[in-house]
Order: sequence, then C-alpha cells, then structure tokens
Amino acid sequence: MATAALQQHKLAAQLAKPRAITGLLVAWALLMPLVFFAVHGNFSFEQGASIAGENSLVGLIPARNLGTLGYIVIPGIAYSVIVTLIVANVRAVLSLSVSKMKTLTFLALLTICSAAWSQNPMRSTYNGMFYLLGTLFAYYMVLRFEPEQLMDIVTMAGVLICSLGLVMVLFFPQFGIAHEGRYAYVWKGIFMDRTSAAKCLVFLLSPAIVFGYRRLNLLRMVYILMVISLIVMAHSATAVVVLSVYIAFMAMLYVSHRLEWRTTLVLAGFLCVAVVLLALLVIPFASDIAALLGRDLTLTGRTEIWSAVLQSIGKRPLLGYGYYAYWLGLTGESANAILRTHWVFGYAHNGMLEILLQLGFVGLAVFLMTLTAAMKNAWLCLRHGGSIGLDWYIGLIVLTILYNVDEATVVWPNELLSILYVVACCGLAMMASQLKERKRLSACLPDVHDLSLA
Repeated sequence: MATAALQQHKLAAQLAKPRAITGLLVAWALLMPLVFFAVHGNFSFEQGASIAGENSLVGLIPARNLGTLGYIVIPGIAYSVIVTLIVANVRAVLSLSVSKMKTLTFLALLTICSAAWSQNPMRSTYNGMFYLLGTLFAYYMVLRFEPEQLMDIVTMAGVLICSLGLVMVLFFPQFGIAHEGRYAYVWKGIFMDRTSAAKCLVFLLSPAIVFGYRRLNLLRMVYILMVISLIVMAHSATAVVVLSVYIAFMAMLYVSHRLEWRTTLVLAGFLCVAVVLLALLVIPFASDIAALLGRDLTLTGRTEIWSAVLQSIGKRPLLGYGYYAYWLGLTGESANAILRTHWVFGYAHNGMLEILLQLGFVGLAVFLMTLTAAMKNAWLCLRHGGSIGLDWYIGLIVLTILYNVDEATVVWPNELLSILYVVACCGLAMMASQLKERKRLSACLPDVHDLSLA
C-alpha cells in the first residue's frame, strides 16, 4: 500500500523543482510566452498591411508581413523559453502525457498527422508542432505550479498586457485604437483586433473573479476595473455577456460550497428550469434584445458563415481539410465559403465547426472526450469539497464552452486560450486522481490497523 501511496507523487518527484528564488524567476520568464500566446503571435505594433476592410470579419488568414521581428525574433524567444522548460523536465511531462492525459495528447498528435490528408501538408505539420508544444507547455505548468500559483501568473500576465495596452492607447493610438465596422473608436491595445482583445481579457480576468481568491484589496480592485474598462472600450457584446454569465456562475459556485451537495443539485435543477422558462419568455423579443446589444438575429453574419462552412464540412466530414489548412483565403475550399457569404473572414466563429473543418468528426469526437472527462473530474472533485484552484479550473471550462458558441478558442496553435483549456483539463485530472488515491488509501487503513494489532 505504501507503494501505491507514493505513486501519487511520482510525477511531482520527477519534476525538477527549483528553489524559491529560481521559481520566482521561472514565473517571470513565463510572462514572455504568455503574452505572445495571448495575442496569438501577432502584436498590433508589428507593421504590415491588413486585409480587413470595414465589412469583413477579422480572422486568422495570414494578413500581414511581420518581418524578422514578428516571424523570427519574438516567436523565437517565446518558444525558446517553453522548449527549455519542457526539455528540463521532459520525463515528468512525457509521463503525464501518456498516463493521465492520453486523449489530449492524442488530439495534439492528430493535428500533426492530419498533414497526410491536408490541403496544405506543410502548414498542418508546423502548426501541429506548435499546438503540441503548447499542450506540453500546459502539462509543465500544471506539474510545476500549484493552481493558486498559476492564477497569480495569469494575473501577472493580465497586468502586463493591460498596461502595455493602455500605453498603446494613450501614446501610440495608431496601434492601440482602431476603426472597426460600425464603431468609430475601439481600444484593442496590443491585440490585432477588438474581438481578440476582449476575448482574451475575459480569460485573463478569470482568476480575479474567483470568489475567495485573495482579499478584495485595492490592487485587485484596480486590476478588475482596468480589465473591465478595456473590455467595454473594445465594444464586444459577446465578451460583456460571457463575463456577466461567468461572474454569476462563480458566485453560485462559491455559495454551493457552503451547502450540502444534494441541496446544491436540487437548486441547480430549479435554476436550469428557471433559465429555460426565461428563454421561452424572451424569444419573442429576441430581435429587440439583439438590437440592444448591437447585433441582429444573424449574430452579425455568423449564421451565414455557419451555413457556408457546413457545406464544406459535408464534403469532408470524417477527417476535415487538415489542421490549420482550411482557411487559405481565396485558395482551396475556403474560397467557396467566402464567395457564398461575400465576406473575407478566417475562421468559422464556432469552436465545434472549426474543429470539424480542420479534423472532421474524428477530431471533434476526441475533443468532446476531453471535455466530457474534464466535466466528470470537476463533478467528482466538487462532491468531495471545493478549493480556489478547482473553482478556477471549472471556470475556465465554463468560459471555453460559452465562448465557442460564436467564437473559437480551442485547438489553436500559439493561442493562450487553447493552452488554458488544456491547463484546466489537466488540473482537474490531477485533482481527481489525487482524490481517488486518498480514497483508496483511506479504505485500506482499517486493514492496516487490524494487522498491527495482530
């Protein structure tokens, strides 16, 4: 039994644990790749010509000539940091990837293997490698840092990103402020566009909205107000709605910890019924509500995009068009979707549809397996008590589900939100595994006591 108890700490023992001062330096070193991933590898101040017109939806089509700085120097520094950390702890990271995180690891490998049927094999290969590195990087962070430490690191990255964003807005408005669509002035800070800015800022704010995480001191209040202000100035209705739902969910999660779990389950059932009834009541006023949020019933053309990409999915339903290889502008199958909608855009504005385009129903099935496992682990942990880190991991899963209705945040290379999803799945798996090990150990304690008496 002693061997079984020690197995729970095997991965942590394999990991090279630096001393306190070194650990602090590692945390600061992580800020560079985290900021790089937050902006999806493209900063607003990197010069180049954008393809996006006033009526286009900004997406992921390669649109700018980033030069040596954008293509080599900045990505080189970011990936040098994470590769160094992964290699230094390669045994622990690989052990975790093949023991507890098989499905997520398989999904990452599937992105590379998709080069075999891709519209652009080279594009699928190197972007698949980037996504695999991001997945291994997420494993490293969960192994190296406690959940509360990860929350602190993400908050530090948020402070840095917001500070740089305000500098861009105040002193370099040609980079930090833009005219996009119907909005004369939108704040995008260091991001490529307002939608990406608001979306990422919601995730960066997520640790500060976990109730019970630190005291609500002046610095935390300033950070929350700063992030919310930037989100509002980005004029993203989706971000405002998702953030409001997230705050309400985290408040309910906090209250549920003070109730018996069966009572919580009953209250959750009543809440679901109330939400359904409310939805039925507001459906007749859907157009008015959409107009109030600056939208229409097509969700600013998203329903047209979904209809167009569904036709493409029907042509290659099983394996898709290859990882990161569907959106090639007016080349390949994406040209048909663009011509159908008369818009230049670069992603499906729905996470599940995007996976179907890239990896087909095989890829979607694997992703849904990771999501199902995360929800199962979250429920198991919640039934046996809560913690600040558990609440944050669950909150990240909730944000991922909400945001992938009309955006896409999962299974992307160079993407912080994809990495945070893997962090949440991995963290929940580790917590569930520890809980199961403690239960097994507790079940054997009476037998051990009887043997000692004998």
